[in-house]
Amino acid sequence: MAPSQAREYARAGLPLATGEVAIASTKKEFTMAFQKRREATPSSLAQRILAIFEVFQQGSCTLTLSEISRRTGLPLTTSFRLLSTLTDWGALDRGPDRRYTIGVRIVDLAALAPPQQQERHLQLAEVV
Repeated sequence: MAPSQAREYARAGLPLATGEVAIASTKKEFTMAFQKRREATPSSLAQRILAIFEVFQQGSCTLTLSEISRRTGLPLTTSFRLLSTLTDWGALDRGPDRRYTIGVRIVDLAALAPPQQQERHLQLAEVV
């Protein structure tokens, strides 16, 4: 990607998903890429929060703000605001290295699941 195109994407706040290559030689291509990215971004608050939790299921125990923003497709400012709220509530923890992990409050909630569901989850984890 040419430096000028990279600056255009940055100014437009167009994050790129992991492995996605962005090449837009015309304004129309840029607009189409931006629209495609916007459609893939979760729209409701609940979807955005669930998208944040989902990135932790992808094998990463600790993630930075930038990593979470990029993987969810959410703007950096939105990610920061949601992560701050989730951290204040205890759903996430933020370490001194500024990396986020699943918080104790989520673990406590998971412990409330009926024993049958916990056993089923363990059985599914063994199969995978």
